[in-house]
Amino acid sequence: LFVMFMSTNCSADTGDIVYNIVDKFSTKAAVYGSSLKIYAEKLFYWCLILDIALLGARVVLKRDDISSILKQFVFILLFAGFIFSVIKNYDVWSMNLINGLKTIATGLGGPDITLDAFKMGSDIVKKIIESTSVTSPIDSLGYLIIGCMIMACFALMTAQIVLIKCEAYIAMNAAILLLGFGGSSFLKEYAINTMCYALSVVFKLFVLQL
Repeated sequence: LFVMFMSTNCSADTGDIVYNIVDKFSTKAAVYGSSLKIYAEKLFYWCLILDIALLGARVVLKRDDISSILKQFVFILLFAGFIFSVIKNYDVWSMNLINGLKTIATGLGGPDITLDAFKMGSDIVKKIIESTSVTSPIDSLGYLIIGCMIMACFALMTAQIVLIKCEAYIAMNAAILLLGFGGSSFLKEYAINTMCYALSVVFKLFVLQL
């Protein structure tokens, strides 16, 4: 009862603490992203140069005909241009994807994901506590047990929101280094898997909102 009473009084402070945690993750991850983008571009250049050099070696050794070499060269440039655009605009496009799915989820009836889930739970528990009475101890005990269960559920919900949001910030920034491998046709799977992973994190937020 004491813990539930304190949770109803400290709900606003808890919301501020949760917001500060996510905000710190966002700020730190943004620093990672801006720094790693430089290394990703350098890695991309070297991978692309190596890929074109290997293609030139095949031309010298006459392993493939000219039409096949030109076709491979065009495909390399097209994919490399796409990956380079992703590296340059990864953070912007990722946030646009998050906001786009967020809009879709809102249109489907999903409430906006906020960081005050714990406060919402504490408000419900506060109403439950107000329903308790000394004259009906059995019912009051049942109310308190239900209140504890509800408080635990909303605490876990808040933790899940924090976890997914922090994972999203890390995925949108730290994983940008792996996009540099997209300059090589031999290592492009790393870049593709990075984009798929970022998409999966965005979809987690979408499902959580629904």
